This record gives sequence, C-alpha cells and structure tokens, in this order.
Amino acid sequence: MSFIKTSVTLGAALYSCIALSAQTESDGIIEGSTARLLLRNYYFNRDFRDSPSDKQSYREEWAQGLMTFFSSGYTPGLVGLGFDVYALLGVKLDSGRGTSGTGLLPLGERGQAEDNYSSAGAALKVQISSTQLRFGRQQVDAPVFATADTRLLPETATGLLVSSQEWDGLRLELGLFIGFSGGSQALRRRRCPRAELVEHNLHPARPVVSKSDDGEFGADPYHGDRQ
Repeated sequence: MSFIKTSVTLGAALYSCIALSAQTESDGIIEGSTARLLLRNYYFNRDFRDSPSDKQSYREEWAQGLMTFFSSGYTPGLVGLGFDVYALLGVKLDSGRGTSGTGLLPLGERGQAEDNYSSAGAALKVQISSTQLRFGRQQVDAPVFATADTRLLPETATGLLVSSQEWDGLRLELGLFIGFSGGSQALRRRRCPRAELVEHNLHPARPVVSKSDDGEFGADPYHGDRQ
C-alpha cells in the first residue's frame, strides 16, 4: 500500500512538472507579444428592386477601417499574467441620406451616416499550464458563441472565456458574456440575447450546450473530427 501511494504521488508530481513547463518557460510580457495593424477598405451596395415605392430601394456606402491589436506574452512562473488590447476606427468615405443603412456606418439622429466612429477595449488573461482565462472585451470564435467580422469593423463581446487544452486532441471551452458590441453599432452596447438549450452537432461527440440570458456556454468544441 505504501508503494502504491508513493508511485501515485511521484506520478502526479511528474505530470504537474510536465504540464506546467510550458507556462514556466514563457518568454515574458514584452518578449512574447505580438502586434497587428489591419486596414480594411469596404464598399457595399444593395439594390431592392422589388421594394414598395415608399421604401428605400437602394443602399450604397464606402468606408475605411483601421484596426490595431496588441497581445502581450505571459509573465514567467506558475501563473502567467498578460493582457490584450485593441482600438478600432471607421471613417466614412461616401454615403448619403438616401443611400445609408448598409451596416458599414452607424446612423445619426436624422438617419444620415456618421462621419466616423471608434471603439477600444482590453482583456486581462491568465495562464496556468495549458489553460487560459480571459476577462474583458474580446473576439470569440466558439462553435456555439462567436463574434462576427463581416462588416467594416469586427464585433466584440464582454465577459469571461476559459479555454483548456490539457489533453491531446481535446479542447474544452467555458464562457460567460454579459455584453456585446458590433460593427457599425460599436458604440451601442446591449446584453446578449436569450437563447434556449441547444444541441451542437459534432462528430463523433454531440455535447449538449447550455446558453442563458447572459450568454453562458460550455462545450467540447473540438472533440473528434468535424464532418
């Protein structure tokens, strides 16, 4: 019995050393950081040929987006600390009261497109072994909860995201989001919409995912091969 306890203790200690080695060997906040600058020029038009005569029949806008992203590395040690920050700017190049409303630019009180709009945010991140926790405003790309990037500026969500890859071939994610900002509505924050219990179809596993008013979810999004 004593031999078994000793073996289990040594095995657990060995696993802990191996699991934590990736974090303890972190390069550092500055040394492991990355920065990106993205310019996006976006032209969009929609022609509503079948619209009633009293409705808007044509929408056309042209805008320029400027996006900067900075992702720090992690501090060395058992628990690594870091942060991510971003700044977004959208500038109108062409639009009018009769052609606005494509979704590229926010609208003013009189229905005209704003000349420019901006947004900024940050998230604190913590890493232990191969598990990461992020809290703040961030882009999310989970199968059951994701922020889009289909207009001039990307969407962001405010909340908590935990991602773990402690075992090969298995990635677990858990999230709780309480706010959402997106695209030309970057200055208008809203709570996450209500969603019912959903089942996300993956192969071979089909985990049940719970989502609530506050954008809660928990899933095994990458277990097995996708179809």
